[in-house]
Amino acid sequence: MKRRVLFMLTAALALPFVMQAQFKSAHHIVTSTTVCDSYTWPVNGVTYTSSTAATHYSANRDTLYILDLTVNHSVVNTVSTPIDGGCVFNWNGRDYTSSGTYTDTLSTAEGCDSIVTVTVRLGRTASKVYNITACDSMVWHGTTYRASTTVNKNISSAHCDSALTLNLTVLQHSTVDNYDTVTGCNYAYFRFVTGAQLVTIERTFDTTRSFAFRSADYCVDSNAHTHFQINKSTYTSNTVSACDEYIFVIDSARSRHFVRTSIDTIRVARDINNCDSFVVLNLTINKSPKPVIVGDINVLPGQTANLQVICDQTDVTFRWSTGSTNDNITLNNVTSNQDISVTATNRSSQCQGETHLTVTTNEGIESASKTNVSIYPNPTSGAVKINSNEAIDNIAIYNMAGQRVAYSDKASTSATLDLSDLMNGSYMVNITFANGKQTIRKIVVSH
Repeated sequence: MKRRVLFMLTAALALPFVMQAQFKSAHHIVTSTTVCDSYTWPVNGVTYTSSTAATHYSANRDTLYILDLTVNHSVVNTVSTPIDGGCVFNWNGRDYTSSGTYTDTLSTAEGCDSIVTVTVRLGRTASKVYNITACDSMVWHGTTYRASTTVNKNISSAHCDSALTLNLTVLQHSTVDNYDTVTGCNYAYFRFVTGAQLVTIERTFDTTRSFAFRSADYCVDSNAHTHFQINKSTYTSNTVSACDEYIFVIDSARSRHFVRTSIDTIRVARDINNCDSFVVLNLTINKSPKPVIVGDINVLPGQTANLQVICDQTDVTFRWSTGSTNDNITLNNVTSNQDISVTATNRSSQCQGETHLTVTTNEGIESASKTNVSIYPNPTSGAVKINSNEAIDNIAIYNMAGQRVAYSDKASTSATLDLSDLMNGSYMVNITFANGKQTIRKIVVSH
């Protein structure tokens, strides 16, 4: 069967991108027509003189017009060899009784004009055999024949006597329906006619194109039914909150690592329609709090250690390893080294941070109560002065991340440090005395 359709499907691989997926679908109007010689398409005013397939978008591009055009041409035919018609020549229901050249306008199998010129040579008596193939039926000398047959007919006239024989083959009309399904993900490319331009199909719909085939061997009408099935990629939203980092597992061999808040579209697989399946990840990365223990970390045996926790976040709760939920604790009668830990939990994100410290006892140091340390101004916007009744070996200032941001190693009972370059926030002041004793205090920088 003759086919004028060529399908080409191109599937699109999706790349990971942040998007709101939208698919534009135009309304399709298909015009299938068969004409003789030429056709002017009202949609664009163009006159076509040969078979073609054309497309045209409306001004606002919401309608796609598709033309499936078959152009058949009129035929002019001259029989150069004279026809011996006996004494009477019957041509298309008309008898010719004298020799000569005759012209008649017939119709082609496609319904267009067929202009035929023949030269006829006649005698007084003649016999003629006609071998004819027709579709469905034929009229010969006033009689309609609808089945294959052989007919003998004698014609007598004033001019001659003729013995005519008709060998007629009648082909029964048949209709053939062909069904095709064109599938695509989000869109498909398709040629409605062989050799025509590709058309982008973006929606599911059905179309039918009909073709008539006539020859000495067959009489067939063919209907080409095409179903366009355009499936869409699937998108699933996934909202996640994580602490510090998040690993999105795609499959056993692939994963994505995130360390900050983001919205990302990730291709994860293909669905049952063999279209891409995406996950739109709405990810929030929360920072875990960073607690730091300050206070008496070196005490004499039997003394009391006062400890306080400071944190880089404010909306937090604390839980010490002693069970206390306050921001400070007191350890009474410390007789040996004691491990202390505290966990900070952010009330909103529930992210947690933990720190550990060992309160040590030292027989060789003086009681912390005998050491007076003053830090002023506190809060400070620049310079801070530290005084002590004992000689200071060095002073180190740390931020909440544990990074040293200022240092002084002057051996004196007082020191001045310039903190004007530091950002607003809380800092730890680690003071080491000349006798090896240490103490930790808290200071706030506020510009």
